[in-house]
Amino acid sequence: MHKAFSDFKFYALKSVAEDDGGENIVASRAEFTGFSSLSETEVIVGVHTGEFMGVPATGKSVVGRFAAFDRIVDGKLVSSEIFIDVTSLLIQIGAMEPPKGF
Repeated sequence: MHKAFSDFKFYALKSVAEDDGGENIVASRAEFTGFSSLSETEVIVGVHTGEFMGVPATGKSVVGRFAAFDRIVDGKLVSSEIFIDVTSLLIQIGAMEPPKGF
């Protein structure tokens, strides 16, 4: 993503944490001690200045959403899941047509 989009920035929208007594979760490289689960949704902003999924640079600005779930046990990252709205990014750079009715 960083090679495809310059001026790449992340903005946190919402974080939700729960404690089950032992494991830690991190999101966006910030450590949250004592939580067993943390989910975070964020907005990414950048300029399409490199190839992205086979699409050459367009110079277009993009705004996208993603969700991150990182689990830490005993101080070590044991799982990481990131969900990115790739369809929205492809529409914004002109590689896909938006669905009819939108």
